[in-house]
Amino acid sequence: MVLWCQKKSEAIGNLSLEIQKQNYQLLSELKQVDIFFHDSLHTYEHMMFEFETVWPHIKENGLIVSDDIYWNNAFIDFAKKVNSQYTIFDGIGIIKKAS
Repeated sequence: MVLWCQKKSEAIGNLSLEIQKQNYQLLSELKQVDIFFHDSLHTYEHMMFEFETVWPHIKENGLIVSDDIYWNNAFIDFAKKVNSQYTIFDGIGIIKKAS
């Protein structure tokens, strides 16, 4: 299962927040996720929140993928916090959850 959080334009920001709430509800129902793609609000706090929220649900050998990782240090800080391998390519980061 792939779970993707994306923030749309400010004009539909409330819709985006509702979609994110539904994703977190879905996450609790799914139990496990193969790939999580972060493409929403790129503040340090929000990125860490999403990574920390989804990490317990990522399957072994599953991935967190995030774009625009150079906007702040959240991606690298999180990868170090969970002591996991990560790769960066053209501003997109991938963290693999070890088996």
